[in-house]
Amino acid sequence: EQEEAKRYAIDCEVMQSLAKWKRIMLDRLKVDVGEGIYCSSTSIRKGYKGDVTHSVIADQWDYEIRINKEDRNVETLKSYVDKIWKIITDAEEYILKEYPSIILEGHPTATYRLPKDI
Repeated sequence: EQEEAKRYAIDCEVMQSLAKWKRIMLDRLKVDVGEGIYCSSTSIRKGYKGDVTHSVIADQWDYEIRINKEDRNVETLKSYVDKIWKIITDAEEYILKEYPSIILEGHPTATYRLPKDI
């Protein structure tokens, strides 16, 4: 899996929309329907001065999946959100089993758990 990540890793500078770039890469990499790409980007918000809640720099992790045109609907979106949420809650469960000290020695809020369904 790491070898595949190295093979497709691209260090680049994008001067346009990240969403547009991801769609271009889906085509360029010949990604099959149901498969996708992950990217991590750091960008500067041009012309933005920032404030107390937003930085001038945006650090973003993102995933783009290729779907058929007929699957571009709310039902399909919800199914992907459910899959992603399950991955997140499974990761939380795994980490707490592997490192129980998080709860035993952690901050009082460490006992809070993500809901299984959203």
